[in-house]
Amino acid sequence: MSLPWVQETLRQSLDQPLGPLPASWHVEVMKEVDSTSSELMRRGHRMDYRPTVLIAEHQTAGRGRSGKQWLSNAQQSITFSMACSLAPMDWMGLSLACGVGVARALEAHLPRALGSRPQLGLKWPNDIWAIDEDLSFKVGGLLIETQSLRTDPSAPEQTSLQTHLMDNAKARFCVLGLGLNLMTPSVEDSQRLSPPPLGLFELGLTLASSAQKHNLLASIVLSLVQTLKQFETSGFASFKDEFERFDCLKGKSVNLSDSRHGRAMGVNEQGALLLDIDGNIHLIQASEVSVRPE
Repeated sequence: MSLPWVQETLRQSLDQPLGPLPASWHVEVMKEVDSTSSELMRRGHRMDYRPTVLIAEHQTAGRGRSGKQWLSNAQQSITFSMACSLAPMDWMGLSLACGVGVARALEAHLPRALGSRPQLGLKWPNDIWAIDEDLSFKVGGLLIETQSLRTDPSAPEQTSLQTHLMDNAKARFCVLGLGLNLMTPSVEDSQRLSPPPLGLFELGLTLASSAQKHNLLASIVLSLVQTLKQFETSGFASFKDEFERFDCLKGKSVNLSDSRHGRAMGVNEQGALLLDIDGNIHLIQASEVSVRPE
């Protein structure tokens, strides 16, 4: 995967309804790195706040939520991270909004008539799932991390826009990591995982060439750039209805990692999970617990 090829794909994107990638975004491909998200977080600590899409051909220590390792193979998955400075009015619901952004892009590449194939869905707060009747499978996951912005007037990357962002109390440097299975991982890699992983090929995705894989990558990146812009302007409320269309948990009995049990009733306009416990609705924040269907 050469850098010029990926840049050209992302820059042109003439067939994408979202339009080309804004010129302010820097695209970089690395041969190998421990984790693209870790690398971008390190750059943030060095006050390098350029909007960046970082792709690695191989990650030696990919990360998921709660410190979990993300198992991936460069030929069987799509993994990358992107970072930029954001200043939304409310940060709640960002991972859900980004899930919608990924689902938007994937839907455009999946066959319309899925027949008996599993259906694409989103599992609160940051997973891309596939549902086949009562069976659940994990197709991918998002990891969002943020850090405070610091001012360094001497830094060449410092721009007037970034200086303006630093004056906003809500502004932070945001790193978004995404991992998607193209092929279902081997039994050795996945036997201890719950729910079991599944590849997008099982949902009908067809990638006959490297060019098609790069076009899929470009589509996802462009959708997420648009998602971040929309979230910064309108918050999660503007994504709520679309999230509910993909919501894998709504109406299901779920168990929380803090031993609570109830029925998921969707999400509110801030992205909190609505949990019905004995007739009382509890608001569950993404940072509090993990949730699994019963």
